[in-house]
Amino acid sequence: MIKPHLQSRFKPSLLSLLLLQSFSFAYAGEYAEFEPLLLYQNQDTQSVDLSRFNYGNPVPAGRYIADVYLNNKLRGRTELQFVQLQGQNNVVLCADSNLLNLLDLKETAFSTKRFEGDCPAFDERVTVAKSHFDFGELRLDVDIPQAFIMQRPRGYISPLQWQQGTPVAFVRYDANYYRYQYGDQHSQQIYLGLNAGVNLLGWSIRHRGSMSWAEQKKAPYQSISTYAQREIAALRGQFIIGDFYTNGVLMDSIAIRGVQLSSDDRMLATSIRGYAPTIRGVANSNAVVKVTQNGTLLREVNVPAGAFEIDDLFPTGYGGDLQVEVLESNGKKQTFSVPYTATAQLLRPGYSRYQLAVGRYRYANHIFKENVAQGSWQYGLNNFITLNLGTTLAKNYHSELIGVALNSAIGAFAANATFSNAYFTQLQQRYRGYNVSFSYNTKFEPTNTNVTLANYRYLSRNYYGLQDVIFSNSPDKSSVRVMTENNSYRPKNHL
Repeated sequence: MIKPHLQSRFKPSLLSLLLLQSFSFAYAGEYAEFEPLLLYQNQDTQSVDLSRFNYGNPVPAGRYIADVYLNNKLRGRTELQFVQLQGQNNVVLCADSNLLNLLDLKETAFSTKRFEGDCPAFDERVTVAKSHFDFGELRLDVDIPQAFIMQRPRGYISPLQWQQGTPVAFVRYDANYYRYQYGDQHSQQIYLGLNAGVNLLGWSIRHRGSMSWAEQKKAPYQSISTYAQREIAALRGQFIIGDFYTNGVLMDSIAIRGVQLSSDDRMLATSIRGYAPTIRGVANSNAVVKVTQNGTLLREVNVPAGAFEIDDLFPTGYGGDLQVEVLESNGKKQTFSVPYTATAQLLRPGYSRYQLAVGRYRYANHIFKENVAQGSWQYGLNNFITLNLGTTLAKNYHSELIGVALNSAIGAFAANATFSNAYFTQLQQRYRGYNVSFSYNTKFEPTNTNVTLANYRYLSRNYYGLQDVIFSNSPDKSSVRVMTENNSYRPKNHL
């Protein structure tokens, strides 16, 4: 028979349980001596060494995937490493590159002391920080003064945290059948379109093609585009190789078999994609700045005395003037407005878009021998002006584009002029021409009405596009015939 006093050899009292529950997991803390006898009702029982709890409930040494919070805001999830120092009972958090990159601190936040080994203690490496690790929640909280943190736009994610995605393959199709019959006459048509792709090792391979069939007329399968692309974070752009179309934002879109490097706005923080003006002002004291549009609060920030700048407003459709209110600590208020009307060609101050493509000209399934190149560049000079530049180059042809996009109190304007220089070998004649494109849009706030006017006009009879020259100069008579049937070998002069 088991004796009663042996049954209670390790029976914690209610008081001891409450005391244990009051401890939180921490890897370093102030020294506190704990009385082992509180765990036992029988004082004759051999005590247990609890010295490792003198600095709180310790974290076992090892690696843990945990959520990292900076000043109570989630920064992301990463692997944390805790190591036990030689000759000590407590463990320390390693200040490794994964954690430091996630926190995104200024150089002034780090100690100038030299550290040996690959695992300097976090509290010694970042002396301005206070940290606490919750082992049960796998959560690391770090508190650091705002002055030591890199200021990033809202929605910013470090490229080091970007993921390549999951390897996957897919095929999408679009098929339809059409039959027409009227009396003795009838016809039928079949169409099949394919969209397929593979994502693997950071590369995205894409293919689009189509095929159509009608009675007594069967068209061969046509490859619309087949290419491989990969993101280049350092250039905020995408690299493409294969058969593709240029974007056509400024210059005419052309089909190329070659390579392209172009910017990708999806790599920007969500708050700075698209156009929104930068707001600048001066606060005479600590103040609260509120930005509203059409009665909706867009942004509210606390600023110290002196000049301030707000450059991370989310785009808001067609726009509407922004109302800015600066409320000083002494109760004084100052207000002003910032014009805001958006167009597709307007960029934020200091931001740019670029595209550079080189290769051989392509038309349907035919690849021409002519090498071509196309480049474009847009740059936001300030809140009101965006500069547009572009060029298309080939043998016997070149064109240059210059233009601007304007944001004003009466609306947004965009105007581009393209100058062409085309040489036709069969005619032994060179033609120089130009075309001008113009667009305007605005918003009437009293009636909440958006107005968009687009006027694309080729003003010169001697303006020719790249396709006109390549088709005309091609020794392939079938291409010339297709060009003539499509009526493309003509000067552009229309509204």
